[in-house]
Amino acid sequence: QNGNGLTGARFTIREKDSKEIIATEYSKYGEVNFGEMPEGQYIIEETSAPDGYQKSNVIFDVTVDSSKQV
Repeated sequence: QNGNGLTGARFTIREKDSKEIIATEYSKYGEVNFGEMPEGQYIIEETSAPDGYQKSNVIFDVTVDSSKQV
């Protein structure tokens, strides 16, 4: 609410047409970094929120192109 990122939320990334989780990261300073991912389509979602917060139900569809950009 104050413009600062929320620390401690847990996010997962998986290939768009798969249920297999590729990586799970916890947000630090309100940011999540999954590192370099191969070209493809992915889904990123919050899987748990920090204590006192409600988990978001927003699902992000992302595409990593051949230049490794989202």
